Amino acid sequence: LGTRLGFNDTKDAQILAGIIVDREAGSIFASLEAERRLSNQFKLKIEGRWIADVASKDVLASIQNDSHLSLAFSYHY
Repeated sequence: LGTRLGFNDTKDAQILAGIIVDREAGSIFASLEAERRLSNQFKLKIEGRWIADVASKDVLASIQNDSHLSLAFSYHY
């Protein structure tokens, strides 16, 4: 299940989110990305990936400890 929301505003704000749940094994993979221009030169972006409830024989077992959250502040000239 996933969605992308573009707010069609002057700051180009948008959100991209999704989740995958393995109903048999119970594994969960979730993703979130959001970004917004703060001005003509500056942009703020948040990105996160979460992996939870992974069984040892699950396909996601090799990346079960790779959940992360990042914040990026960028300047464009």
